[in-house]
Amino acid sequence: SSFLYCVGDAKIPAARSFKTSPLVCDVYSDSTSPNPFLEDIVYFSMGINSYWNVDIYNFLRPLHGLIDTETGKNLMRTLGTGSLHAIVYDPAHLKIWVANAGVDQTPAYKRDFVEYDLSRADSIFANYTATAVKTRGETSPREFKLFQNYPNPFNPATRIDFEIPVLPAWQSSPVELAIFDVTGRKMATLAKGVLAPGRYSRIWNGRGQTDREVPSGLYFCRLRIGARTQTRQMLLLR
Repeated sequence: SSFLYCVGDAKIPAARSFKTSPLVCDVYSDSTSPNPFLEDIVYFSMGINSYWNVDIYNFLRPLHGLIDTETGKNLMRTLGTGSLHAIVYDPAHLKIWVANAGVDQTPAYKRDFVEYDLSRADSIFANYTATAVKTRGETSPREFKLFQNYPNPFNPATRIDFEIPVLPAWQSSPVELAIFDVTGRKMATLAKGVLAPGRYSRIWNGRGQTDREVPSGLYFCRLRIGARTQTRQMLLLR
């Protein structure tokens, strides 16, 4: 038996992937990895010569530049991997999402992911600082803003950026980022609740509330903060 895993450091930036067993330790860089190359992405899955790595490549390639925590969940759900445990990490914000297999033998990847904030005072990681990755010189926004999605038109997914302001009167206001069709029917909710001031990104994978693909057409992305809203049009072309 062997273990496949990856280690990365954003400060360098660099990453290495490993294949280890009691007798072997093979180390791969981005130029020597046996998997199909994806710029700025390192991945390994279930057997170095297995079809799994090709499946992961085919899943990630059209989402290049749009990958976030939801991508990790959707990858496991789509490919059917992570039967006993399924975990997604966001090390920049010290958060993880965990799903475990059910007592009825439902695979972990088919169950709901539970979010854990590792920066909480009662967490063993409480002494670490959960600092969001920011562009050099970036300041907190003074006004809320919903940016145009990218790419647009899109298929099968698109990224939506928005900013939450630092105005004290708004800090406790609930935030909702949702997708609607031309009839006004809500198709998906991408963010909901109170968010700290800053810039956020969400990915819409072109699926509705029942996780089914929605048809090609015009859709509207609406950001609501308290009583204020902003809307952007998006075009899905399948």
